[in-house]
Amino acid sequence: MSNFLATIMPTVSAPKGKTSLKEKFMWIFIVCAIYVILGSIPLIGLAEGVYTQFELLQILTASSIGTILTLGIIPIIDASILLQILLGMKFISIDVSTSQGKAQLGALQKVLAIFFALAFSLVFVVTGILSPAQGIPQVFLFIQIFMGAILVIFLDEIITKWGFGSGISWFILLGVAQEAIYRGFNIFEVVGLNLGDVVKYIGNLVAGNIGEIDLLFPIIFTLVIFAVVNFAQLLRVEVPLSYNQFASGHSWKLKFIYTSNIPVIFASIIIAEMGLVFNTIANHSTDIIQQIFSGLHWFVSIPPSFITHALSGTASTTMYMQSFSHILLYVVLSAMMALLWLEMTAASTPSGVASQIHKAGMSIGGFRRDPRIIEARLTNYIPYLAAMGGAFVGLLAAFANLTGAYGGGTGILLAVMIVFQLYEYLIHQHAEEFLPLLRKKF
Repeated sequence: MSNFLATIMPTVSAPKGKTSLKEKFMWIFIVCAIYVILGSIPLIGLAEGVYTQFELLQILTASSIGTILTLGIIPIIDASILLQILLGMKFISIDVSTSQGKAQLGALQKVLAIFFALAFSLVFVVTGILSPAQGIPQVFLFIQIFMGAILVIFLDEIITKWGFGSGISWFILLGVAQEAIYRGFNIFEVVGLNLGDVVKYIGNLVAGNIGEIDLLFPIIFTLVIFAVVNFAQLLRVEVPLSYNQFASGHSWKLKFIYTSNIPVIFASIIIAEMGLVFNTIANHSTDIIQQIFSGLHWFVSIPPSFITHALSGTASTTMYMQSFSHILLYVVLSAMMALLWLEMTAASTPSGVASQIHKAGMSIGGFRRDPRIIEARLTNYIPYLAAMGGAFVGLLAAFANLTGAYGGGTGILLAVMIVFQLYEYLIHQHAEEFLPLLRKKF
């Protein structure tokens, strides 16, 4: 079945030779420019509406509800989650170490993404989240939303094959950057767009008003999150090893945030989608059903302006309870997603890392060179490290959300981690081109 899908599924052809860093940046710039343009094209025939309740969902999914990018990367993310679960539970068997297996996996993921694009397009239209103007059929909106999602799937593939990183990472980064600029430094006050917080505060200072320091809270906490994430990215846990059983003093370094930003991306989008579903059901129900789903929506939501109320002593008990539930949900779900992702990625499991160490000619000091012995030792580190790292990132994401940091809190967390990953990629894969460029600029 997967062979058949790989044959018939349209795909973006990969470059035949090695592409330079300049060419990769060019393709990334082109795709991101197209993405921004698509996000500014409103759906034709859409009734007027305000979608501020979906602000966090839009940041996390690089979407812009009411435009061609209404779904953003939702179909791609959900397809990835489902595919990893199917692989981990052995419902499908694909050897991703071969080029044929990678093609099969890519085709299957694309089919699932198209399925989710179809499903979510229907949900947005049928449930009334997006309503057509008078005299416009719902199917007209459905077609536009669905085609926009298909375009995003192929734009993601272009960046994956012709650029570096993934389209998902670049689109999230782009969305967070736009939101941070608009919220913090926008100098134009127009309909639907307010002055940036920093601009407002400077205006107040010029006018002789030194109050409203809370305007600076978002940028202060954004910088705090930036510093903490960068520090955490550098933390390592060292597993003591010996080389060829003769020399000791060597070690294998494991990242503290072992599974990177993948778990918190999945957890954040799952929570945002839960909020969307609960809110939709509550709005279309009555009596006890409405109360139940309103309560569930409250449980997964962020209390508005919590940090301002907390610092001023005006936060209610209900706000503190909601904040605690928000933190708990992020920590638990991120830790679970980290463990799930660990099981899905063979190279990151104790067995996979043991194989890498064995091939490097290293072993556990005092033991014979056997990958099973190394695996047994790593089992005491990696699963716990994955869970702790996932829980830590979840805690940081929830804290960022509660402080109102730019990019929806979670967004700025993801953005910093994505930039760090892209920097590491450039250092390892394009050092001969990237380092001279850095020296020239700095």
